[in-house]
Formats: sequence, C-alpha cells, structure tokens
Amino acid sequence: MRTPTIRVLVVDDDEPVRRLIRLNLELEGFEVEQAVDGRECLTKVRTNPPDVITLDLAMPALDGLSAAARLRESEHSRHIPLVLITAAATPRDRVRADEIGIDAVLAKPFAPEELVAAVRGVVGTTAVRRPASEPSVKSEERAPTGY
Repeated sequence: MRTPTIRVLVVDDDEPVRRLIRLNLELEGFEVEQAVDGRECLTKVRTNPPDVITLDLAMPALDGLSAAARLRESEHSRHIPLVLITAAATPRDRVRADEIGIDAVLAKPFAPEELVAAVRGVVGTTAVRRPASEPSVKSEERAPTGY
C-alpha cells in the first residue's frame, strides 16, 4: 500500500520558479501540478481540486490575490488552503490577503525548508489525502537552496 500524499497546485508565471518549487515539494513527498497564471489555476481547480495551492502574487491574466478571491467565493474551492508567494507584497497586499483568507504568505527569496513548512502548516489534519503517485525525482537529488 502506498503512503497517502498531498496534492499541491503551484501557480506562477515564472517557469524556473515553478520548477524549483515543484522539485522541492516533490522531494518532500508532495504530488505537484502546475499552472502559469490565475486563470489556468481556476480551470484546474474546477476539474481536479488540489489539497493546497501556492499562488504567486504578480502574474499576468489574473494575479494571485484576484485568483484567491475567486477561489474563496466558490463553494467548490473555498476550503482549499492557499499560500501566497511574493517578492514584493505591499502592506495593502498583506491586508487584502488577510481579508481574502490567504492561509500563509511566503516572501521571496525563501529557503526550501520555509516553503515545505508553509505548505505543511496550512494543510492541517482535515486535508483530503490521495494515493501517492510514482515519484518523479530521485530522493538523492538535491534541490537548489534559494529562489
């Protein structure tokens, strides 16, 4: 029997950042899907809701806060924990994140341990768990240390 895993949707328009986040989460046993902006995020959540979503703040098409607001408005997705990742959150952005119901804010640059801790911290004990998929990276690989 496989160990249950947590599915994370990583949403960021910067492909190298998405790849680094994915690698670090997969090395810790998370199953990761990716989206390039808020619009793609909303589509993926409707078809296959994840257990956690990480959202970059600044993205084209639909930014992280706008996507988060739409996720919170929907009965289908309002329960999904959200981690906002940003290089430049203003005090106003942080207030809006609190009002929307963002579960955690992670400032770039961050260490892989901070990312993993933020994702684990928002999951709680009520997360929906699914069977683990085959790991896509070898456990002996080392992830880069910063973003």
